[in-house]
Amino acid sequence: MKNLSNNFINVDVSTEKQCLYSSWKPATENAAWDDIRRGFEDYFLKAVEENKPRFLVVDERNMLRPYAPEEQVWIDKNSAPVVINAGVEKVAIIVSKDGFVELATESMMQDETSKGLNTRFFDSVESAEEWLFN
Repeated sequence: MKNLSNNFINVDVSTEKQCLYSSWKPATENAAWDDIRRGFEDYFLKAVEENKPRFLVVDERNMLRPYAPEEQVWIDKNSAPVVINAGVEKVAIIVSKDGFVELATESMMQDETSKGLNTRFFDSVESAEEWLFN
C-alpha cells in the first residue's frame, strides 16, 4: 500500500482493492483554507490522478473544520472532475464527528459537478467497504 501524508491529510492507495483511502487528521481544526486546499491538491487529487482507483473512501471523521461556502464551490469544481475523469466508480464518505462539517459535505455533494458521482455516506470504513466491494 502506498502512503502520502502531511499534517492534515493521509492518503493510502491499495492496488489490491483498487481503492484510495483518504483521511483528514484532527489538526484540521486549526488549519487555514490554504492548508486544506493543498491537502486536496498535493495529496488527494494527485493520488487520484496517478492511481486511477475504482473506489474512494473519504474519511472525514477527524475533519474538524467546516468548509465555507466558497471553499465548497472550489472543492466541487476542482475535485469532482478529477474523480470523474479518473474513472472512479463509487465514493464512500465517512461522516465527520462535527455536525457542521457533515452538513457542508452533504451540501457539496449536491452541487452540480458532484451530482455525477456515485456517492454514499457511512459511519465506518467497514460499512463503506461493504458497499464499495459488493
